[in-house]
Amino acid sequence: MYQITNLQARKFLLLKHGLLQKHKYQKKNGIIEFIKDVGCIQYDPVDVCGRNADLVLQARIKDYRKADLYQELYEKRTLIDYWDKNMSIYLMEDWPYFERIRKRFKKETRSMDEVEKVYGEIVKILEEKESITSKDLEFKQKVSWYWMKSSLSKVALETLYYRGDLVIHHKRGTIRHFSLANRIVPKHILDQEDPHKSDFDYNKWRLLRRLKAVGLLWNKPSYALIFTDILANERNQIFSELLKAKEIIEVQVDDIKTPFYIYRGDEEILKQACSNEEQAKRCEFLAPLDNLLWDRKIIKTLFDFDYTWEIYFPKEKRLFGHYVLPVLYGTNFIGRIEIINEKSVLIVRRIWFEDNVTMTKTLKKIIKTRIEQFKEFNEAQEIRYEEEFFNE
Repeated sequence: MYQITNLQARKFLLLKHGLLQKHKYQKKNGIIEFIKDVGCIQYDPVDVCGRNADLVLQARIKDYRKADLYQELYEKRTLIDYWDKNMSIYLMEDWPYFERIRKRFKKETRSMDEVEKVYGEIVKILEEKESITSKDLEFKQKVSWYWMKSSLSKVALETLYYRGDLVIHHKRGTIRHFSLANRIVPKHILDQEDPHKSDFDYNKWRLLRRLKAVGLLWNKPSYALIFTDILANERNQIFSELLKAKEIIEVQVDDIKTPFYIYRGDEEILKQACSNEEQAKRCEFLAPLDNLLWDRKIIKTLFDFDYTWEIYFPKEKRLFGHYVLPVLYGTNFIGRIEIINEKSVLIVRRIWFEDNVTMTKTLKKIIKTRIEQFKEFNEAQEIRYEEEFFNE
């Protein structure tokens, strides 16, 4: 067991995520290296100033561009979109590990009878066409789906995607073009059997995967563990077995009663965080669903930063804005910023600083420099500041 300070815990998390010191992940191989380290990044289609997955990567990879991820997903096929932490992006080679999810969808999806009736027709169409969208089908009948009734064309494609019969061939904006899985997923991967012998083995693998993704996790109910179906008794047993097998290490943080755990493979990062080595500060804007933020209670406990993504809140109940990004500087969250990319203009609507932040000319310059870089990431032509702070 390690006994560490709060600052050392924060340093560990930020070094683990490549958010402190010089960029750990470089442009050439950074996307794959980062996803190997964390398992997956969460996908969300909303694009206000970059989609969530791209926002995660731009905070870690210098000069990252949105086309870089698209290339890995739909040209190189090193990555694939599918369920993990909600809808996610992960390594193509991890496909066999999620056979249980695909089997579950084969048993539990709605309107299964209606989908089965058109299954053969969809496969026949896809044997002749490389990819299709729901607009290429003519099944207009409205059937039951998860959120509301929808056309059978859409429901059938989504069902077959969830079942693993289809995968996403490419996207145009948020529109998914589907193709047969056996055309996209390499045969040696597609033919692999489920590597987990039992549901317990599977849940054990997923919990460890989540711990690697966040960096530092405690044995508590956590949003980081959503979509794992792990109940308290099983979670306790998994942590116990992982400790006994020395796959994880217990970490006690000063003044926090609940112990934390890290993946043993990250022990050298912890030692670096506990050393006297000076770490260079960076200013980064994080994604609302960034891996680091998956357990917001841990962020509140360690960083004293209370972040809620307010996108689904009614306007009158928002404390901040519709799409607000946490601002990280060094080892602290110093505030949050609302930025909109609209018609090639990056609009900096507002920035809110934490109460303990002392504003200096240097800090102001650092933030403005980061906004300039964010403009390049969004391929905007100019920046418009609506916040008076930047015009002073």
